[in-house]
Amino acid sequence: MWTEKNNALTQTFNFKDFTDAFSPTTKVALLAEKMNHHPE
Repeated sequence: MWTEKNNALTQTFNFKDFTDAFSPTTKVALLAEKMNHHPE
């Protein structure tokens, strides 16, 4: 569940290893690129 902390949304995700964690990160990056959205 997402929570608000210090005026920002936060969530903790736990993965079994680096490869498992890298996949969703890559998917988000590709979607952001497609939308021409580059957060600072």
